[in-house]
Amino acid sequence: MRGRRGQSRLIGNGGAGRSKRPPRGSAATRRVQEAKRLIDRTSVTLAEIGFAAGFGSVRRFNDAFAATYRRPPSSFRRRR
Repeated sequence: MRGRRGQSRLIGNGGAGRSKRPPRGSAATRRVQEAKRLIDRTSVTLAEIGFAAGFGSVRRFNDAFAATYRRPPSSFRRRR
């Protein structure tokens, strides 16, 4: 019994007062923010920016970017 109780305390609610995002989501958010910074400050292609920010494919980069900003990365490049 004691093992389960201790385990539930460790797992619990995921840490009261912390973000409810899983660590993987936080890392993806940081990568998307880094990509946006590169889009704003460089003229490197969007595919190269996606790989430089740590995404394994252009599709994953585009999907994560659109999920965060509700617009594709190309729309940020067009604003220049």
